[in-house]
Amino acid sequence: LLFTGALAGGEYALALTGYVLAFELVTRGERVGRRALGVLPFVVPTAAYLALRAALGYGSVGSGFYADPLHDPVTFLRTAPARFVTLLLDAWFALDNETHAPSTSSWMLAGLALGGLLLVAAALRPTLAALDEGARRHTRWLLLGSTLGLAPMLAVAPSPRLLGASLLGIAAVVGLVLERAWSLGAAEQRRRLPQVASLAALALGFAHLVHGPATSWLIARGYRDAGAEHARNQEA
Repeated sequence: LLFTGALAGGEYALALTGYVLAFELVTRGERVGRRALGVLPFVVPTAAYLALRAALGYGSVGSGFYADPLHDPVTFLRTAPARFVTLLLDAWFALDNETHAPSTSSWMLAGLALGGLLLVAAALRPTLAALDEGARRHTRWLLLGSTLGLAPMLAVAPSPRLLGASLLGIAAVVGLVLERAWSLGAAEQRRRLPQVASLAALALGFAHLVHGPATSWLIARGYRDAGAEHARNQEA
């Protein structure tokens, strides 16, 4: 019921379906039919929403900002990979200004993605190993859900405003990583692998607790300055 109400407010609610699908995929010991029943309350309103959207002719056409997968699938498929990598990097490392620049090449995005993947893996491996099976399963579906939740966002030019739903899962995982890194014993800290994991956790903590807020403030200041400049030009 709440999801249906969210869809009535806009298609951004589709990002939440990533968590629903991830939960049903990761949860063990359930039959396929039971998993299908679990996603049914979300599939029905989504299908109704998409059918109504198509019947009323909604969606964007000929836009450089939006690439509607139903109206322009070729453009959507061509732009989706770069947008997906950009959103992932922004979500995990708050690299908005660095990844959205027009000069950012595909090779640079690929390099950043590989480096980011290695960093996250280094931080996550000991964290997952230290959790019990139940907590490990919850962490996995949060990770998968935060990634799948980006799929509906690929129709739009990348922006931090698209990451709210995805960051619900990522923030929880980063919190677990930081908790694990700070609770290492002295004997563990002297070993090389935990040291690497701790440094990776520190990098994630810096990205989310320092770089992200600072970047948000700078972007907001830029918007304010641009708005003030526009107002002055209008008055002139």
